[in-house]
Amino acid sequence: MKKGNLFFVLLILFVSNVSAVELFYDDFESGNLNRWTLNSLSNVTNWTANQTNPYQGNWHAQSRPLNSLISANVMERTISTAGYSNINFSYYRKIVEFDNSSDEFRVKWFNGFKWITLEDTPEIVINDSNYVLKNFVLPKSANNKVNFKIKFECSANAQNEFCRVDNVKISGQVKPVIQVNPRYVGTLEYMTDNWYSVLVNQSSQTVTFRGLNQSNNQGLIVVPIDSQNHFSKRINYVWFDGWFDNSSLYLNQYVGTGNSYFGNSSQMSSGAYVTQVTLPNSLYAGINSSILVTLLTNFNTMQSQFAPSWSLGAQTTANIDPIWNAAGHPYGEVLYQSQVLTNGSLSFAEISEWVKEDLSVNGMTPRWIVSLTKSI
Repeated sequence: MKKGNLFFVLLILFVSNVSAVELFYDDFESGNLNRWTLNSLSNVTNWTANQTNPYQGNWHAQSRPLNSLISANVMERTISTAGYSNINFSYYRKIVEFDNSSDEFRVKWFNGFKWITLEDTPEIVINDSNYVLKNFVLPKSANNKVNFKIKFECSANAQNEFCRVDNVKISGQVKPVIQVNPRYVGTLEYMTDNWYSVLVNQSSQTVTFRGLNQSNNQGLIVVPIDSQNHFSKRINYVWFDGWFDNSSLYLNQYVGTGNSYFGNSSQMSSGAYVTQVTLPNSLYAGINSSILVTLLTNFNTMQSQFAPSWSLGAQTTANIDPIWNAAGHPYGEVLYQSQVLTNGSLSFAEISEWVKEDLSVNGMTPRWIVSLTKSI
């Protein structure tokens, strides 16, 4: 066989091995929307499984919101694309009797950081006689995401106005196994003229920062990453929370809310202190009413501990850091910085509240987006 023919055969075999895999499909023939998250405005009926005029079979999803406000009726679904690339999103939709600018049908997808609109029908008079197939090949930012999402929104205020959806499908191709784990490099300006070189090493599952810290000394910080490419680490007096997608590095820092709480401390033994502090309502931590917590600080074991755990989960013991004493959940949405100050026989503790920048409640976005270059 000629070399050219052999190459052609191998190419056909390769293409056949990367065919699309169905990651999610719903034709609504279950007769319910149990796999979907439904949200609607007050006095608006949620999306429902309906038998009137499906595209195929006996059922489809239907919205008749009777409300023209934006996002009056929302149907949302989380679908993991972890391990897959070339993500494709398709559905059949039928819009009935939209006749003015207040009627609107939207379809969006979530890339892990923000919602992106695929279809929007504002200010369009539309009345589909048949279902319309919509098919979208999504960009690389849809690949390999455990928190990939899709959603359908409907806003219309008349009895005869409907949004109908059927045969929703997400597909992708299995990401090829790379025998040589690549490395990705980039640079980050943390503060003015304070630059870090960044090295993401998939083989060792680490991210390395090398550069100048606030004291203008050479710093080398190695951060472990997990299977979902996330990591969290204190750099220069703040906690960075970050992730990467093989083309970019996204970094957030925790920022102080300005809330600090104080309590008198008692020395239990040499180097060990106990403090009771009342924490008020906290939107970020999910504390709905004032609660008395106990801070146990032990400079002998270099650990601090909060009790009880209130709504943050299991009681947490954290190693004491010269800057941070992280209590609660140091990889979560809230950090509490604590310090015990002594003056002779007197001592007291200060607890300050810090939150991650990208919390939806404060509308912040990743502070740094660093482009990465592959370097095998």
